[in-house]
Amino acid sequence: MSIAPSTPAPPTDQQPTPSSLKDRIIHTIKNSWEIYPILVLATLFRVYGDNNANFNDDQAGIWNLARGAIAHHMLPASSNISSLGILHGYFTTYFLLVVALFTGNPVWGAVATGLFNVVGVLITYLFIRRYYGRLTGTLAALFYAISTIIVLYNRFIWQPNLEPVIAVCLMFALSVGAIERRKGWLIAATIFMALSYETHESSIYMIVPFVAGLILAGYKSIRWRDILFSIIALLIIFLPYILWLQFSNYSDINLLLNASKDPPSYSDDIFKYIAFFTSPYIHDSFLLSGHAMNGLTQGVNTLPSDPRSALAASSKFMVLVRDFLKLIHIVAPLMVLGGAVLVFLLLVKPRSFTAQTTSLFTRGKDWLLNIYNDPTKRGYILLLVWQCIVPLFMVRYTTPLYTHYILFLIPGPYILIALFVSKLIPVFPRYLPRWSAALRTVLYAVTALTILGELIGVSASVSDIARGVYGYSGSASLNVYPNDAPSARNAIDAADKLAQQHHISHIYVAANHSVIQSLQYFADMTPIPATIFDDTSCLFLPSAQSGPTVFLMAPDSTLTAAMLAQYTNATLVSQPQRVAGSPYQLYLLTSKAPTIQPQTSLTSTGGAVQMDLLDAQSKRISNGTNDYMVTRWQLSQNSPPAWRTTYEYSLRADYAGQPAASAHYRMPDCTTTDVQAGDQLLAAFQLNSTSTKTPTDLTIHTLYQVEQPVTFKDGPVSFLTYDTKITGTKILHNPHGHITVTLPGVS
Repeated sequence: MSIAPSTPAPPTDQQPTPSSLKDRIIHTIKNSWEIYPILVLATLFRVYGDNNANFNDDQAGIWNLARGAIAHHMLPASSNISSLGILHGYFTTYFLLVVALFTGNPVWGAVATGLFNVVGVLITYLFIRRYYGRLTGTLAALFYAISTIIVLYNRFIWQPNLEPVIAVCLMFALSVGAIERRKGWLIAATIFMALSYETHESSIYMIVPFVAGLILAGYKSIRWRDILFSIIALLIIFLPYILWLQFSNYSDINLLLNASKDPPSYSDDIFKYIAFFTSPYIHDSFLLSGHAMNGLTQGVNTLPSDPRSALAASSKFMVLVRDFLKLIHIVAPLMVLGGAVLVFLLLVKPRSFTAQTTSLFTRGKDWLLNIYNDPTKRGYILLLVWQCIVPLFMVRYTTPLYTHYILFLIPGPYILIALFVSKLIPVFPRYLPRWSAALRTVLYAVTALTILGELIGVSASVSDIARGVYGYSGSASLNVYPNDAPSARNAIDAADKLAQQHHISHIYVAANHSVIQSLQYFADMTPIPATIFDDTSCLFLPSAQSGPTVFLMAPDSTLTAAMLAQYTNATLVSQPQRVAGSPYQLYLLTSKAPTIQPQTSLTSTGGAVQMDLLDAQSKRISNGTNDYMVTRWQLSQNSPPAWRTTYEYSLRADYAGQPAASAHYRMPDCTTTDVQAGDQLLAAFQLNSTSTKTPTDLTIHTLYQVEQPVTFKDGPVSFLTYDTKITGTKILHNPHGHITVTLPGVS
């Protein structure tokens, strides 16, 4: 008996198809009618209201990288930077680059991400129907199409959001080898494995089902040329990354090795995360973009509390709907678990019993050989390795585990639900004939109600986002909140229009982490240049002599508003609306003249960079939440705008009479895209609390540096990365050579 014979695909419930290509296509179209409404639903839920898709720091950075590659004629060698500090693979950038070739509107990047996952729904249907039957394929595709959490992930630009499609393609390719043992599968599986890793590094765990596929396929399904072509494919796919590693002296590898040395943690969060992907609701959809998702908090397991939400408890009927969704929140994960248990039982169940006269070893060997040579059971093994064995590896981890780290397991839970239903139906008549009709009715009812719950949940969530209701429950004072592309563009356009009306040649934009990259992207498209700076602890203003200027302030910038009131004469002209919450603020303002003529200066060696102190004392200012000591400076040099280049004044203050334990509060990094000679810089140093006494004096240390994008060449080809490098670092000192300046503080 051959241990790895070439076997045909397992039998399914499908009828034989005609021989000619034309007839096969017509036959497939006629006999797949159920997938068409599913694809319509999948498309509707993923693209409707995409104008309001999340466009925060990561999304804007990835899109800007794709557009920059086109504008500067470079090939991307990475996507954005991970939380570990390594560069993500470049597949997402190339995916968006195709869209960016035709439009500069990032909304189409979100639409493309959604449509890509619609293709994933179709592939899931074809994959599961081929090996497990029409009903199973239909249910698996349906749950992928309508499950709330995966739909919400599919609606915005982000590299993990492409993972499910590549994962199901990889599993399809592995199944061709493991189940059918057809030749040629290895090349496709290798390509999808490489693309999966190039999308997000967490998918390295997919090497486990890949190895399982190799074992199950047997050596007879692999040709020497398949191995050769697979190696060539790997070299082509990883070439930009290999070149980047060589250029960076393998910095990413070193970071990963250092992270792996951290003490390991053990947690069952991975199983909670899998269950989470079947939930029909989420309290706060903004959490999915990575914020606060290193653990399933109460915020993701509760229904929306925003009174504007379509799921708000606004009536007795809606209270009943919410209770129904809570029930589905429990039932759906149990169906996933039931599917896994049922598949395992179908795997281990012997087709026939070996004669009892044989030894236990012989019976065990025959049982294993029967499993190994059974195409259907090989498919079960591959599925269980993907959905059960891989999560066991993730119980132990050395880096924080986020929900988007397991998107390579999707649409596995939906496939298990489909198998639970389709494989349980024939069980009842065989083992419980007396109760068969009743049990099947219950199963149909539970399945239908679960589908209904998902439809209600996803419809409400998509409706909320389309209406700008994100349910965000975080703190705006942290400068982390939902942002959408059209609102950012409208704010920049309003500032540009106001500047043209008043014949003003420069705009100042105060931004924060949530909006700075999107505002900078749209500002680069306007005819009037703009200075865009991080207003977390700093404020850049024109000189008092330059006259009125247009000033755009990001939402909820309370510290900036407090400093504007103290140091400028500002008139609020308009409030450009932001879909997700409080509006932008658009001002016409002039800076107030300094209280003294510049007498104290900090300069770099050679005088290329100079800061002149404009106030004899630092002043205490409150934004309502925290108190700050503010110093005001005048900048003497021009720092011209350049692509992805920022200029940073890093200041540190030592407070007289206070311990240095909280020195991190006193280190504002004042970052801006350009500096006009004469610009004012206001640096705010946070006090420990509002009850802290005003320090008698502050001793200021200042460091100036320039940050530029990392690019490299290999032969005639230039490569672009998301990484940046620090250049032009200068320590500033006073005229006497000291690197500090001391000034008194006042309340």
